[in-house]
Amino acid sequence: MSAPPATPPRIHVLSPQVTAIMAAGEVMDDWGAVVRELIENALDAQAQRIQLHLDVSGQSLEITDNGWGMSWADLQVCCLPHSTSKAPADQGLPAVQTLGFRGEALHSLVQVGTVTIASRVNPQEPGWCVVYNSQGQVEQIETIAMAPGTKITVKNLFQAWPHRQHPPNLRDLQRIIYQAALCHPQVTWQVHNGPRAWFQLSPGQTAQDILLQIFPHLHPGDLQAWQSPQLELAIGRPDRYHRRRPDWVLLAVNGRCVQLKGNLGQELQQTLLQAWERTLPRHRFPLCFAHFQIPSEQVDWHCHPGKQELYVAHPQAWQDILKTALRDLNQITTSPEPTTITPSLGIKTSRAAELAGAYGRGVALLNSANPLPSQPELKVLTQVHQTYILVEHPTGLWLVEQHIAHERVLYEQLQADWALVELESPIQLERLTPPQIEQLTQLWMPPEPFGPSLWLIRQVPKTLQDRPDLAAAVWELSLTHQFQAALVATACRSAIRNGTPLGLGEMQTLIDQWQRTEHPQTCPHGRPICLRLEESSLARFFRRHWVIGKSHGI
Repeated sequence: MSAPPATPPRIHVLSPQVTAIMAAGEVMDDWGAVVRELIENALDAQAQRIQLHLDVSGQSLEITDNGWGMSWADLQVCCLPHSTSKAPADQGLPAVQTLGFRGEALHSLVQVGTVTIASRVNPQEPGWCVVYNSQGQVEQIETIAMAPGTKITVKNLFQAWPHRQHPPNLRDLQRIIYQAALCHPQVTWQVHNGPRAWFQLSPGQTAQDILLQIFPHLHPGDLQAWQSPQLELAIGRPDRYHRRRPDWVLLAVNGRCVQLKGNLGQELQQTLLQAWERTLPRHRFPLCFAHFQIPSEQVDWHCHPGKQELYVAHPQAWQDILKTALRDLNQITTSPEPTTITPSLGIKTSRAAELAGAYGRGVALLNSANPLPSQPELKVLTQVHQTYILVEHPTGLWLVEQHIAHERVLYEQLQADWALVELESPIQLERLTPPQIEQLTQLWMPPEPFGPSLWLIRQVPKTLQDRPDLAAAVWELSLTHQFQAALVATACRSAIRNGTPLGLGEMQTLIDQWQRTEHPQTCPHGRPICLRLEESSLARFFRRHWVIGKSHGI
């Protein structure tokens, strides 16, 4: 059946000059590759609703979208090799700004299954249903009634390739769809596995809205968000949510989750993990989604068949943007609920400087010469059970655990300045093992032999010098295996103990110090420091939203 094209074709075959410079071709080697390519085609067509039906046992699938659709002329060539509507026929590949660009996905698909495409451009033109052969050529074509959009049906998937017929991992397929939804939160997703509905995702404004659907046990206050024209960042608050594995530390570029090649990918992921180092419990990892919008001329996609790896120009600039976002998110804001924060590149986070004389117990004071103007005022009200500090915040009441808050302050002070002092009378340690001697030497506290199984320590951290249990503290440091662990041990031993009474001035000084730390949510062991009771929660509890008439039964 033939008809004159009513709409100029969008799809064309790339020239040999363009296809020759492609570094990788498309290979449909498993279900994941098929699902990923069909989803990306729908997204490139500006679909706002995508329905996916999987029939694993029947080796078939069907995807329906409400995107642009394809005209009669487009359907004639869409399954031929290097046919695409996304890359200009006469321009090079760097001009591509879509998820697909090689024009190989549908051609690869017809070689591993029986493909039928039904599509309609607009209500003024008829819809067409086309069946293709294994070379991408039209075998059958007929008019059909359908809504504008496209429906692609694939049957007998991998039947001609028995070595590719292994059952798909449904969790991997679900993850592919989740990643696409995070990059395109405005899309509605409906997924069926066989005759039953599997899951669905409603559209949202940001990736944070999608994460709350992927993890339904999360509360909006468990997440933080940061957004700029170059980066959208959604991340779990370290005091509320973390994971056993780094399986949800995701990086995306221009609408696709990727693995960045070269040093940038490793450095960005390391930046994310290091930002939460000593803020999460041991062996726990953050929930994080970072989506970069990078100019297309700075991205090289042509190094992986599935476009999952890429190179990026000016990697240091993008790493700096990520560091700025993480730094801003770690600050205490006027509201604990997740908000979109406009980046302020001029803000500098000050570290606690070590001074003497606070609390009368050798506790360091914050150097307030450069206070952060963005910090809300926290007013100390009282001490509860000589353990918690009750603080008035602009949004409600906070309960701060004094020991771990002070531990966070001291830890960041020690990070800034691992200061050692010479002892007037050295301490003696017995039976040090070679690993202990090596660790103390690396901490700039080299033991001196003083007899059989006896060593002298002449230098100790300044925060420990006046402690009566100094020898035990140094012995504890000798058992640590990393410098950071020694900092944590020193901060923990030096911090104010629970059960210690504090005056209002001492508590206010501690709260001011804690408020200006880089990671105020948790202590270096990953324990939450602050319990927040919001004014809105108080209003609901005391039913202040009721009108007077209701309270009197009127």
